[in-house]
Amino acid sequence: MLVALARHSATAWVVLALSLLVTAFAWHATHQILTQRAHDRFQFQAEEIKIHLAHRMGEYEMVLRGGVGLFAASQSVERDEWRRYVASLDIQRVYPGIQGLGFSKLIPPGGLAAHEAGIRAEGFPDYRVRPAGERPLHTAIIYLEPFDWRNQRAFGYDMFSEPVRHEAMERARDSGRATLSGIVRLVQETDEDVQKGFLMYSPVYRNGAPADTPEQRRAALVGFVYSPFRIRDLLQGILGGIPQGIDLEIFDGDRPSAETQLIATEIRKGQRFEDHVGDALFKHNLTLETGGRVWTLHLHSLPDYVPATEARLPQAFALGGTIASLLLFLYIRSLSGQHRRALALAQEMTAELRDSEESFRTLVEFAPDAIVVIDEQGIVRQCNPAGEHFFGYRVEELIGRNISMLMPSPHRESHDGYIDRYLAGGKAHIIGIGRDVQALRKDGSRVTIHLRVGEQHLADGSRRFIGFIRDLSERLRAEEELQERKSLFRNVIETSADGFWITDTEGRLLEVNDAYCRFSGYGREELLGMRISDLEAGENPEETATHMDRIMREGSDLFETLHRGKNGRIWPLEISITFAPRPVGRLIVFCRDITDRKLYEAELLDHRQHLEKVVADRTAELQVAERHSRLILESTADGIYGLDNQGCFTFVNPAACRLLGYGPDELIDWPVHETIHHSHPDGSPYPEESCNLHRLLYEGKPLRLEHEVFWRSDGQPLHVAVAAQPLWHNGKIEGAVVSFTEIQGRIAAEAALRRQAQELREQNEALEKFNRIMVGREMVMIRLKRQVNELAQELGREPPHDLSFVDQPLQENLP
Repeated sequence: MLVALARHSATAWVVLALSLLVTAFAWHATHQILTQRAHDRFQFQAEEIKIHLAHRMGEYEMVLRGGVGLFAASQSVERDEWRRYVASLDIQRVYPGIQGLGFSKLIPPGGLAAHEAGIRAEGFPDYRVRPAGERPLHTAIIYLEPFDWRNQRAFGYDMFSEPVRHEAMERARDSGRATLSGIVRLVQETDEDVQKGFLMYSPVYRNGAPADTPEQRRAALVGFVYSPFRIRDLLQGILGGIPQGIDLEIFDGDRPSAETQLIATEIRKGQRFEDHVGDALFKHNLTLETGGRVWTLHLHSLPDYVPATEARLPQAFALGGTIASLLLFLYIRSLSGQHRRALALAQEMTAELRDSEESFRTLVEFAPDAIVVIDEQGIVRQCNPAGEHFFGYRVEELIGRNISMLMPSPHRESHDGYIDRYLAGGKAHIIGIGRDVQALRKDGSRVTIHLRVGEQHLADGSRRFIGFIRDLSERLRAEEELQERKSLFRNVIETSADGFWITDTEGRLLEVNDAYCRFSGYGREELLGMRISDLEAGENPEETATHMDRIMREGSDLFETLHRGKNGRIWPLEISITFAPRPVGRLIVFCRDITDRKLYEAELLDHRQHLEKVVADRTAELQVAERHSRLILESTADGIYGLDNQGCFTFVNPAACRLLGYGPDELIDWPVHETIHHSHPDGSPYPEESCNLHRLLYEGKPLRLEHEVFWRSDGQPLHVAVAAQPLWHNGKIEGAVVSFTEIQGRIAAEAALRRQAQELREQNEALEKFNRIMVGREMVMIRLKRQVNELAQELGREPPHDLSFVDQPLQENLP
């Protein structure tokens, strides 16, 4: 029949027309697929650029927070300390594009002259605050490292005097967070290679001052840790790795213009940002919030974005199809005795097609992930065995039912509407993108899955959607457990104000925190090469080994010892140690520097011994001679008075008169309790029958009180330490001698110590809160990087992020 048809001249032309139509369809389909693939790649790369930019700006904010932490941990930060701190950050290498790290000090009203004189006294005779003039408040850049020729141009500059900088500094002051300024010209700029700039500020508040409200923060402000940035240097360092074929522009604010443009890639240098928008094959606009400002990112594809080989592929299909159509046309025209061979060739191609379909069916049936196919109405048309196992339904229970049966509310009710909107030309939420969602099993349990949906266009014009489903339950549980353990371990090490280290059973240091490095003066790397016996000054190595054996037997210990620092200084420590026998045996140690406590205890002991000696000496001398006693009473700095068996004054020495505010003869025969001991420290009445000094007269026992309150003649309380000795005669109590010492200074010192301890606790709580924020941010970044890796794998690219450390068990990270 084909031979017969070939005899008609119209048959060849019909075949040619059909062949060219198929070729046109193949060209169109290939062009659409390649364009969609390039578009998806462009969208992915645009988001990746935004994530990278946000991450780097977050790192710069952390640099400023580190400077604020230095001020919070110190009573004052001197110029040399700031220089060493900034040098340790190695900002030129680790943070490319940052111009420097500085501190701008707030100068209170009336303090400008004193401030300038103080800086000049440090070795800067020409120093002055610029610009000159009277203003309500001044600030001055006093530290800026590296202190090179460019940064020296900013020394003494009052940033509060310039409106753009002023606005950013006020936002940082009132919010307590790091902020970015708008576009400015840095004072570091010269007439050559001028660049736009901006600054990042982080406020520094006075240690111990409340900073919960904007008003409290304004009152507690000391200055700003800040960094100046030359925009082109900064963003070229951050965005130097932009993929080829992508044109990027960044604008300050949400209204792009030539004036608000921060940077544009070299391909557009010297041209307006509007010139190429209409020419781009792909374009994508993003916004990035950083430092309290909004940056707008415009990304456009360039003509060379799609590789030449990929761009020519549809044309190659069209050319090949046209040539094939022409050959087929010539073949039909010349068809004669080749009909049999053509029929055999057709049968062979049909067999290959069946084999291909069988291979695809086998691939779907044995795929480890669930695969579900639905039509445009959301009706399930196919489900592989993995899907049956995962959802708990037999395939017969799924075929013909709506896919929403596998979704929990509220997605179940809105899914059909989503399909309708997408078919009507709406935005794809999952199709071609992939995301983590909740699924519903037959037993009613919910499970987190990663769902990626592909779209299939059928010959009849309808579409089907193929869902690839991966169970994320085990992975999420493992990630959560790993993050909890890592967070706990990191918090213990990094936020503890006490020293911390871990050793093996031989005493070798395996881990040590920054607090102990500060105590000892050693660097972390130096300590990790030492044994605990190298630091121990209270025990010899044999005693240390014996002590460790006992701790490993008993499980824990709490004791005091001495350690020797790098500079040879020996200081006392309180050690709390616990032995963890599994998996490999570790000694976990917290230590606290108790130098101040030991000094205070020694001072109290000396003072107590002094009081005891004074009382004993005075009592003995009273028994020897009245004259000698009178000399002692008149010359001692401690207050001493006598009382009879009725509790009345019999004598008062000059020191007691001076401390109590009475004349030498005013107190004689007055009742002691009613005169100087009538009330508690809070002013409430102190009954005489409850008075310790009064009980002395009928109990006859010596008395020592570390803290009592006597009341002066002017009604003011006098805090004293008291020692009393009864006077016996013929077996009866005739009275007593009482000495007292003013302890107002000691109480003030104790209060100061308590305030310092409270400040340290508050700083520690702030550091713990900061670590929790950082852990949360790190978890978000890991999740984003993992999604980026998965998308890269689906696009056939090498995953850009190494997350192997997340998947290793925590114990492998422990020493």
